[in-house]
Amino acid sequence: MEGRASRGCAVMCAVLLAGCRIYFDPLVPDDAGGDGVVTGDTVLIDAMTDAPPPPPTQVSFVDSAASTNNTIVYAFNDMAIGAAAANRLIVVTVASNSPIDIVSVVVGPATATRAVKYPMAGPSGVSAIYYALVPIGVTANVVVTVSGGGASRCAVGLYRVMFESQSTPTAVTAATGWTGASSTDVARVGNGVGIWMGQRDNNNAAFALTLDGATPPADASGTFSSANFYWQYGSTTPATGGTSTYAANFGANSGAVIAAYFR
Repeated sequence: MEGRASRGCAVMCAVLLAGCRIYFDPLVPDDAGGDGVVTGDTVLIDAMTDAPPPPPTQVSFVDSAASTNNTIVYAFNDMAIGAAAANRLIVVTVASNSPIDIVSVVVGPATATRAVKYPMAGPSGVSAIYYALVPIGVTANVVVTVSGGGASRCAVGLYRVMFESQSTPTAVTAATGWTGASSTDVARVGNGVGIWMGQRDNNNAAFALTLDGATPPADASGTFSSANFYWQYGSTTPATGGTSTYAANFGANSGAVIAAYFR
């Protein structure tokens, strides 16, 4: 018995030292040695050194709201933020047509962090993307506070982002402002998601926007016709890192496209 136990241990140790995981299937008898000792069949599962790739980040569009109030505090109450989870990130797109700065964005109990912002020239406004960890609740009040004497219009969009690979999200961001046609390359993160938004001022008509040469589906869009102001936003789930090219044509008007990638 001692000899057999030693032999079995030697086999097990050799497999483990090779960096592999095994299991024994007791339903497959193995007495190939003819010594009357029946063991389970040894099956290789995988190599321990081959770490699985991190699970992809998931994104879903959950809500949007807009206000035509002329104020410095925009309170959008009881907005949907999706199912609660410890690793739930709420991403907020903010668009305004006034020459203001955004002082803060609060989602429920959490003060959001600015990922990217682009202020536009002249009488135009600002585009921004914020994010916050909000683990509890299925709805939340979203409060946008601005400076510069207040804004005359404000629109927000909410995304629920679930990331698994780390406890703190990594954001890779870019912003660009254009007059007429132009494009920019934006770094993206592997196994991450991107949130993008575009805004056109002094014209309330839709504008042409492409992502890597194709027109991306917008999750929401809208216009404040009295203010000649149009916005749209959406999300993308790239499989790998690298760059994505955003291109827009605002004609004779000013506008901006911004994007933030999260993992």
